[in-house]
Amino acid sequence: MPSRAIPRTLILVQARMGSSRLPGKMLMPLAGKPLLAWVLEGALASRLAGQVVLCTSVNPENGALADVAQGLGVAVFRGSEDDVLGRFLAAGRLHEAEWVVRVCGDNPFVNGAEIDRLIAFFAEHACDYACNHVPRGGNNYPDGLGAEITTLALLEEAARQSADPQDREHVTRYLVAHPERFSQGLPPAPPEIAFPQVKLDIDTPDDYQRMRRLALALAQRGQSPQDAVAVCRVWLELFAG
Repeated sequence: MPSRAIPRTLILVQARMGSSRLPGKMLMPLAGKPLLAWVLEGALASRLAGQVVLCTSVNPENGALADVAQGLGVAVFRGSEDDVLGRFLAAGRLHEAEWVVRVCGDNPFVNGAEIDRLIAFFAEHACDYACNHVPRGGNNYPDGLGAEITTLALLEEAARQSADPQDREHVTRYLVAHPERFSQGLPPAPPEIAFPQVKLDIDTPDDYQRMRRLALALAQRGQSPQDAVAVCRVWLELFAG
């Protein structure tokens, strides 16, 4: 646990039905539940965040995602389809967040304990942005277990500084692209899950089929999808040949 108090922290799960490579993936089933339900349940497993909110767009097709979230007791915020940074800012203001955690909607095995590890790291280190959702800078994290974190104030600054459509579509792009201005923290993966070759996100049909196999294998073995060690171990057994 961090040695200082954590400000109000909001987990925003970014998801929408539109996808150029795999349309409708957010409702595709994994072991009997839609992908979005897996992601939301992983975010809800965090103990340090104050609230989890599905952050989607106003496009009518995303109403089905709102239904899934509401069925799990998760609040929903709907904003611009393309200005995702603006959508995050509006959600953060509405929920009076000080810190904002971004969880990607195509990570079915996002892990509540790893989100908490990220939040605790951010609390202990003087950085503007931190992440453990992808292998980066030698952190040895798998792709898809963690999240990104920054402050609402810095997202406000990014919105003021850049009108680039890419910066508006990709929430943290401006912060990451300017390390000379915004300090970055990369918590190292614990040794038992330090497998940067493990890929747990769903971008393509092949990714989806692999995650279906992984979800089924975990269920057959009676292992929790929130057990990051088991997730990595079974992935390596199935796909590292």
